[in-house]
Amino acid sequence: MNKRDFHLRKASKTHAEVDWSAYRQARNYVSNKIKSQKRRFHRKEFDNNLGNPTAFWKTIKRVFPNKKGNSTVPDCMKTSEGLVTDKRTIGENFNSFFTTAASRLMESVQPMDNILGSDDDFTDGRFVFHPVSYSFIYRQPTKLKVNKATGLDQIPSCMLKDGVSIIANSVTYLVNLSLSVGSMPDEWKQAKVIPLYKSGCREDMDNYRPISILPVISKIAETAVNVQLQQYLTQHNLLSSVQSGFRKYHSTQTAVTFFSDSIRRNTEAGQMTGALFIDLRKAFDTVPHRALISKLSRFGIKEKSLEWFKSYLSRRTQEFSVF
Repeated sequence: MNKRDFHLRKASKTHAEVDWSAYRQARNYVSNKIKSQKRRFHRKEFDNNLGNPTAFWKTIKRVFPNKKGNSTVPDCMKTSEGLVTDKRTIGENFNSFFTTAASRLMESVQPMDNILGSDDDFTDGRFVFHPVSYSFIYRQPTKLKVNKATGLDQIPSCMLKDGVSIIANSVTYLVNLSLSVGSMPDEWKQAKVIPLYKSGCREDMDNYRPISILPVISKIAETAVNVQLQQYLTQHNLLSSVQSGFRKYHSTQTAVTFFSDSIRRNTEAGQMTGALFIDLRKAFDTVPHRALISKLSRFGIKEKSLEWFKSYLSRRTQEFSVF
């Protein structure tokens, strides 16, 4: 690079073609060296982060930045009343749009009155919440990512992580109290919602999806419930053997492996394989809560435990943040 700059200064003074040629040769050499070293550096980063999906995709985004710009909401949005520029009005319209999206979609499909099926239980087992141990609660904050966004309670995960030895007893008491009385505190169900841009026209609300940020402490309670529920469902074989989502030791890779093995076995047996792929729009938002609670009951989740899930799904509030 010093040689390149030397030839540039010399050519600028002499204006001789031989000096300009020497400069261009040095410039091209430097440019090629920089490109090759960048490729080498990025390739090494990719190789080092193959086992860490989060770090891998951060590297992808840094190397190949999104050309569409950032995900912030523009100053002007389309609504039923036309173009709106007032920040508060934009937030209110986003809130109304997202909270009614599922109901609008449900109106366009056939009623699912028979979704509950029979009243027979799937198992003779009974699910009961067990008290959560101090050691379990103590371990949870250490697994939190300190760079995660903070909820409406303004308590960052790094504070819980740094002060776990002081607050673990109190958090253990609160979580166990919630499970024993069958109620999720309303403060743990208050979400800060941020609209995340997907694609298309940035002024169209349908091109955004909501990201809900809950208090960090609520995630600890959810983890405790998830662990006990997963153990119960596995113990009583209540999950389909071919379900890959939301199961330990399962992933999209196991689903693809099962699918490809089925095709291979059928091919070897001289049979054809037919597959139907369905992408459900707003799949989680459109789950009927009444049907879900009924199914949980048929799974053997009764009394206070069932009341906790009812409380978890009800009386949720949110606050929108668009700027």
